[in-house]
This record gives sequence, C-alpha cells and structure tokens, in this order.
Amino acid sequence: MVSRWLGAWLPLLLVGILPAVLLSAGVARFTLNHFFARPPYLLDSGLLSGVVYRSGWDLAPPGIACNYATSFYQVYFSPIISAFSALSYLLPVRRIEWFTFIEALVYLPIGFVVYSVVSQTEAATRWRRLPVAFLAALAFSFSGVVLWMIGYPHYEAATPALICLALCAVVTGRLRLTWIMIALAACVRQDGGLHVALALSPVVYLKWRGVDIPVSMRRLLATVAIAIAASVAGFALQRLFWAPVDRMTPVYFGTPMYAHLTWELIAERIQDFGTDCQLIYYPFLATVALAAVRRDARYLLGWVTTIPWFLFNFTAYDAAKSTFSAYTAGPFLVGMFWVYLYGARLAPAARRLRPGVLEAAFLVICLLSTAGALRGRPAAVKRVARDMAFLQVMDRESVHSFADALLEHKADFGHIYVDDAVAALVQEGFILEEYWAFRGTWVADALAFHAVGSGVTLLPLLAHYELDACVHATATRLYVCARTPPPASAFEHVQIQRMPALFTFTRVERPGVLADERGVTVLPGFSLQGSLGELPRGRYEATLRYSGAARLRLEAQHAAVVEAAGTGTATVTLETDGERDVSYRVTALGTEPIVITGGRLRPLAPDPAGR
Repeated sequence: MVSRWLGAWLPLLLVGILPAVLLSAGVARFTLNHFFARPPYLLDSGLLSGVVYRSGWDLAPPGIACNYATSFYQVYFSPIISAFSALSYLLPVRRIEWFTFIEALVYLPIGFVVYSVVSQTEAATRWRRLPVAFLAALAFSFSGVVLWMIGYPHYEAATPALICLALCAVVTGRLRLTWIMIALAACVRQDGGLHVALALSPVVYLKWRGVDIPVSMRRLLATVAIAIAASVAGFALQRLFWAPVDRMTPVYFGTPMYAHLTWELIAERIQDFGTDCQLIYYPFLATVALAAVRRDARYLLGWVTTIPWFLFNFTAYDAAKSTFSAYTAGPFLVGMFWVYLYGARLAPAARRLRPGVLEAAFLVICLLSTAGALRGRPAAVKRVARDMAFLQVMDRESVHSFADALLEHKADFGHIYVDDAVAALVQEGFILEEYWAFRGTWVADALAFHAVGSGVTLLPLLAHYELDACVHATATRLYVCARTPPPASAFEHVQIQRMPALFTFTRVERPGVLADERGVTVLPGFSLQGSLGELPRGRYEATLRYSGAARLRLEAQHAAVVEAAGTGTATVTLETDGERDVSYRVTALGTEPIVITGGRLRPLAPDPAGR
C-alpha cells in the first residue's frame, strides 16, 4: 500500500510540483525585485502590469506606455489577459503585486513539462528514472532559455510550456488535454495555435512513417487543423472587432519588405548569433551529437520545427529580434523537450537510451542551455538568477507611497515629467507627453526619476532646467527634483530626505553623513564623495548652500579647491572634456557639522562645437 502510494505521488512531488513551485517562487521574487529594488521597465513590464490589472475586458492600455492603441486587442488577441484583468477586480491587491502573481502563474506550467512524460512511463522503470528525472526537471525549468525569458517579464513565456504539454498529450493519446492546451495557447496570443500545429508536425510525420502512436491519423490531422483554426479565429476576431496595429512591418518586414537584408547585415547577424545565442545552439549541437550516437536523426525533429521561427526573427527589421532576446527564445524550449519526449515514447526500441541514461542526456542538454546563456550574457543571467534566489533590500511601502504622492499631488509640481522607471510605477495618472524621453520641446518644473535607472546622465537636464530642490524617498532610489522645494503636504505619508540635485546620484548613507528633512549633514572630519557623471564638454559652476558658520572644503575634478566659512555658499568652476566622469568631495572642517540645504550645477560655457 505504501509502495503504491509512493509510486503515484513521489514522482508528482519531485518531478512536477517541486520544480513548478521553485520556478514560480523564483519568478515572483524576480518580479518584486524588478519593480521595488531595481528600476522597472515601462516597456513591457510596466505596460503589461497595467493591462492585466483592472483594465476592463477590452484591456485599455496605460496612456503613458501606449499611444497607438486604445485596446490591447489591437496589438494582440489575448483573452486570457482579459480573464486575469476581470479576476483582479475581486482581490484587494495592488497592480504590481497582482502582476507578480500572474507572472508566477505564467511560468508554473514549465515546471510540469518533464513530469508530463515521466507520469506516462512504465511503473517498472519509473523508479530508475526518478532521481535523474528530478534533476532534469529542475534543469529544464531553470534552463538558459527560461532564465532569458524571466529577465524581461512577458506573458508569452506561457506558450512554450503549453506546446510541450500538448505534444506529450498527443503522443500519449490524451486528445482532450491537447485541445485544452491548444485553446490556452491561442488565448495567450493569436498565433499560439500556429505554434502548436507546427510542433505537432513531427508527430504526423512519424505516424505516417508507421511509428506506433495511440491516435489515428485522422484524429491527429484533425487536431492540427483545430490548432490552425484557433489561430485563424483569433486573427479574424481581432480584425473584425478591433483595428489591429501593424506590428509586422516596423518590427519584422521593414519598408520596402525585407529591403534591410544585405549580405553585410546577414554576416553581422550570424556573428552576433554566435556571440550571444549559445543558449540555443549549445543544446542543438548536443542533440546533433546524440542523434549521431544513436544513429537516429529524428531526435532533431523538434529543432526542425523551430526553423520557421528562427528565420522569421533572424531576418526581422528589428535587430533585437535576430538575437532572440527575452520571450522570442521560448520556442526553442520545444526543440529541447522533443529530445526527451521522442527518446522516451517514440524512438525505436533499438535506438532508445536506457531509463535514467535518457534523463541524464536530457539533463546535459538543459544544462548546456544554461551554460550557453552564461557564456553569452553572463552579467544579465547572473542578475536574473540572483534576483530569483533572493529578495533584495526593498521598502515596498515607500515605493507605493512615493508613487501615490506623485499621483495625488501631481498639480502641486507644475509641469512634472517622469523617467522610464517612475512611469512604470505611476502610469495610472500620466500620459506619454509627460514621459521625459518623449518630451520634445518642453519646460519642466519637476522631474521624478530612479537614480539607478536614469543614471547621472540626467544631471545636465536637472542643471539646464534649474531643478535644484530634490526630495528622496528614504530606503528607495526614487527622487523628485523641482525648481522650488516641493510642498511638505505632498509627502506627508512618505519618509523623505531633502538634498541638492548634485547629490541625487550619490549614496549619502555612509559614516559621518546624515540625510533627513533638513538636508544633508556632514559631521566634522568626514567627507561626502560622489560623481557628476560624464558631463557634456564645457564649463560649469557647482554651488552648495549650507547653514551655520561651519567651514567646508569643496573640491571637484579639474577644479581648484574652495574653502568657505560662514558665507553660506561655496562655489567651484570646472571644465569638462565630455569623456571622463567628474567626481567631487565635500569635507567638513573645524569642529562644527555642516548642513547642506541646497545646491546646483549650472552650465557656463558649453563647447562651441556642440560636443
């Protein structure tokens, strides 16, 4: 009795539930870090978090992220997002937390893919397979392709897992489950059914070649037809009820169609693919080696089905598509999974690997994908892995309170603009014209930004518009700088620090330096060091205002040292070459602390050549 129970539940727990839960939990941690500890993206995580949260059945996109469509259905036909949007009205959670839950849910099926095969293997071999199958399930769930997708939060990550589950369901004769997977894939995006149909084509071929598959050819062809029809219906409904946005021409085809393709461009993209996309061709080459050893080229059929997707993206007008960034790498998961499915269920007995050996080979293929991702983009993959494993230092309430303050007191700031990261946080109350990257010609009274996301490149902008009075939301890297000090009432529910614009890109939390609502205090004998970044070439004047009769020394790179005592201001003039970071240091002299209450950077004489 115990043995039977273990035989039924232990594979489900180890190969299905545990990988799925670990992956979803990692995705949830990554998404929380993405919004609260890192500078989030307006496109696409900010946009999608708005679409999936209380945006009606028509999925009205936030105006600051999308001014070319009034409904998300004009971009993608995605009924599953409408379902998530409807559910969000029933739960008392905020937008980012709801998006975090949805992202975790989207990745959940990937964890069950390997179990879908293991659960259908003979009981006699299941125990021999189990230890390595457990490791293979983890390796597949955290393969390089999956990590690559997680780094750019998107809903399309659900599609590859649904395709894999549909494949296994067909091969094991569970057509009703296949149809459910087809419906879900088509509801994620209108082309999902086409991807399923393409993935099923090797099964049709094998059936035609006489391989024993527990589905008749007639029903198999009907299933492929259903998959194609699901996508055709999605495209037709989109065209019938919405005015679809043309994404094919600007992203894939170009104008005139494929006029961008030259031999030089193709050679460049081949080189880029070789440099960046090891996560794809490492497991492919391993599959080639496996097929050669087993003398069975049909181990490669899953990779063959990815050729149309590969060519479609490799020849795209948008260069990012040709390196299969983010979710565009997802379909190659199907090529990897086919190796395991074919070896376990479809390969001739003489050319199959022994139970456990097959799982080990599949494990190596998945690990090679991860190794390839680390080889191609080590910094990005390590950052994703770190943010999946650990919740970084964050203060979610401070981030929410800062965003709420901007939304509720927007009129108090005059003409306020936001950067990419803040736009992702306050999208409900801002429009595209208030996103500083699309500002055109404008006059700014205030600018809200994330110090890490925008970097010190914003400092010349703050100087040009004289946005000297800055407020920092404590325990975050969020700032708002204005011409005049923002009203205290705007931040009554936010713990803030007031500081000069010069200090906004400097971490002031260090020994001997304090920051609070008065300003930045430097204790006697201590210094505050920071960077002004690579300022455009020219001459600048940096001025600090401080209170009391204390003495200080202000020094900046390429500038004379200035000492001041009791005057209330200290000013240095500096010349920049536009190529090196400009650093500075403020030191408190004497026995009294200095409290810096304001400061600004003012351009004096820009480079006549405009460099």
